Amino acid sequence: MKRILGLLSLSLVLILSSCGPTAEEAAEYNDKIIAEQSAIVVKIDKLDESFQYYIPADMDAAYNEAINQISKSVEAVTALDKFDGKTDFKDEALVLFSSYKTILESEYKEMVRIYKIPDEQFTEDNYAQWDKLDEASKRKLDEALTKFSAVQEEFAKKYNLTLY
Repeated sequence: MKRILGLLSLSLVLILSSCGPTAEEAAEYNDKIIAEQSAIVVKIDKLDESFQYYIPADMDAAYNEAINQISKSVEAVTALDKFDGKTDFKDEALVLFSSYKTILESEYKEMVRIYKIPDEQFTEDNYAQWDKLDEASKRKLDEALTKFSAVQEEFAKKYNLTLY
């Protein structure tokens, strides 16, 4: 009898442990990562908007807010546990956040510097350089988002999530 109870207990443990995470748990994990990504995007959008007004202090503030948000988001996603024993999705989010930071510290930093040039010193070359930087930043962001989206879609497919 003890042997049968032992086998039943072992079977129950094996059955329960073989069940992977639920779709709801996967959705929660996805939502945590996407919330951090969205927070970064909001700050970058605010920086983009600051270029319309040419107020140096606003551009600097928006730039610093975006950089700070990336640090906060990296910290939050880094703190997430593995999901179903894997870190693929989390790791790719961190790669995306690193791309955001690199783009901000290179293209965007220079774009802010250019737009802070006084009107009387601003040249067509400055405008052309700003356009090149803007184009490069958008291209790099698109590439990083494409890679991230592929990993996210794979995650969603595996755990039966519908992405919007």
